[in-house]
Amino acid sequence: MYDLQAKKMVHQFDDQDLDTFYSIALTPDDRYVILGQRKSLTILDLRNKQIYHKFEKVHKGSVYSVATTPDGRFIISGAEDGSIKIFELEAKEEVHHFEKIHAGEICQLDVSADGKYLVSCSKDRSVAVFDLVKRERISSFENLDKGKN
Repeated sequence: MYDLQAKKMVHQFDDQDLDTFYSIALTPDDRYVILGQRKSLTILDLRNKQIYHKFEKVHKGSVYSVATTPDGRFIISGAEDGSIKIFELEAKEEVHHFEKIHAGEICQLDVSADGKYLVSCSKDRSVAVFDLVKRERISSFENLDKGKN
């Protein structure tokens, strides 16, 4: 961790615990950093300067996108296998799994400002929209071609 004002490192997490990571998100309260890794998620507690929790082997491939809900209650991960998972941060548990939503790896996730909707996009040129309250897909757009309207 770096102190941006002082321009110096103030803490270093053990490299052994932090395998290569592919995606990163910060909770809205700036307390936790979520790292998407190979099949896993690691949550760093910035306040206590320690690993808060590891969700190990929760995906079949690398986690290429992570997001949080605006209230910081949930973590959402999208992976190489085209699936999306939702985790409750405080309870440290998986609460929902959208299996094979995309045929390709998930590139990006985003949550609406009110926390009710999730969007995902994939290398398969598709976009999916989810209702997070009902935990269901409500729309999708497929075969989105570059340059075509």
